[in-house]
Amino acid sequence: MAFDDNDPIPVIDPQIFHQLVYSGDPPDPVDPIPDINDGDEGYLSQGGDPVVLPDEPIRSSFRIRITDPTCLSDHFTITLQSESSSLELGMTRVEPGVFLSDESVYAYEGTGMDARVIGAFAPSPVFIDPKELEAKYKVNRKQYTAIAFIVHRFKPNGGQWTGLTDAPQPSPIAYDTAAELYCVIRVKNPNGQTEYFLGNPGDNLPTSANVGGGDQQLIRWPAQYPALAFSWRAITPKYKDYSNKKTGAPFVFDKHDYTESEVSQNRWIYQLDGNQVGISRWTVEVTIETHPFGPPGKDAREETPGDQRIANKVKRILRMGNYPNDYLKWASTYLNVAWTFGANPGQYDNYVGTDCAKLCCAAYRKIVPNTPEASANTLVGNARTGTNPYIGVVGALDNKKLADNVPRNQLSPGDLIVLRKAAEGAMFHHAVIYIGEKRDGTLDGSEKIIMANWARGQTNHYRVTIIDLSSVLGAVGGAAPYDTFVVLRWKFPP
Repeated sequence: MAFDDNDPIPVIDPQIFHQLVYSGDPPDPVDPIPDINDGDEGYLSQGGDPVVLPDEPIRSSFRIRITDPTCLSDHFTITLQSESSSLELGMTRVEPGVFLSDESVYAYEGTGMDARVIGAFAPSPVFIDPKELEAKYKVNRKQYTAIAFIVHRFKPNGGQWTGLTDAPQPSPIAYDTAAELYCVIRVKNPNGQTEYFLGNPGDNLPTSANVGGGDQQLIRWPAQYPALAFSWRAITPKYKDYSNKKTGAPFVFDKHDYTESEVSQNRWIYQLDGNQVGISRWTVEVTIETHPFGPPGKDAREETPGDQRIANKVKRILRMGNYPNDYLKWASTYLNVAWTFGANPGQYDNYVGTDCAKLCCAAYRKIVPNTPEASANTLVGNARTGTNPYIGVVGALDNKKLADNVPRNQLSPGDLIVLRKAAEGAMFHHAVIYIGEKRDGTLDGSEKIIMANWARGQTNHYRVTIIDLSSVLGAVGGAAPYDTFVVLRWKFPP
């Protein structure tokens, strides 16, 4: 019997779903589901008795509460199944061993069958380890289980391909280095043996990879296995005004949000765009029949309590730009990092967020580790007084304006241009990195800079980007935010 929104429908007592216990041992025999990484099969019960739905349509606003200290993930999905209807509910851990469903008004048609959980799946791309699935759910599925993860390899210009490896954060690669990502499926068969798969029969793909520090043979996915579908996805920040220092509130580290955009389908391999300088993060969702699984993605966070950074186990690729010195090369790896006012070392050292001055310091820290961070104004003060041995003022380039016709050859690629408004006093507010592509003539604002761009309305705002100097520096009374600058230069070890 189906229901219509205009019909009166009995409302089930919300308390019937209040305190439910998940069990992997159903009261009646149930055939196992012969799918890879299918989740577990069990029952929701209350006081040991299965929950039974009425023999008529019901509608209710309710939350399911599952008490089970062995559940596999902080977030997962359960499916309630009757003879004629099913309902998926998202579950979230609210305290150890206790999970609550999303709260909403659900329509569910029951026909007297038990409300059976036929699958418990972590939503892609949350990582599911089949060993945990078996151990925590206390079941012996006697079938195949699988996980997916990403390996990569690089080919320097004129060189050979490196071997495949699963290292989540490889060292930066040069602008002209080719990069490829591969999806490897690790399968545990009914006999407890583990095999690693890459590609279909006949594919000309690598046959070995370094996984977890050891070499593993890669074999082709057998034709008799269910077909796999792949969705490669780029993970990018949601660019907005992140800030660790909110006025009138306690000091907190802002949580960065991310999106996933599909870039390729139905392939075991994804080749990165060689023109994409800066940071990129990647995941892949693999679907077998109707069930998705995959490596960590946009929602994965560091496991330290209170640490809201995207997890370092998410695959990350850094590509350096084609620049004349190491400082500019390192600075270019920060392209596309989210603007974050008051960024801390855990954020900018791990390419999560940075503000203007922290970008300047972060790139230098890659060459001279543990260099103290500083604000734009502190950088200027230290350079003027010699307090900071790492940085100094360039010649007489202090309190200058574009109207002063400063010769470009007095600056060097990688110099810092630190900015203020003359009308607002001596405080310097913003720092950018001079690329130095133009060497002749005088500064006129057309020069390219690398900066953490906070200004809404400008190109690529709220991220590290390359932009014209005129976007932030202009003549007195001009439209640009600043009119006065000082040029600083880092001191590098021999």
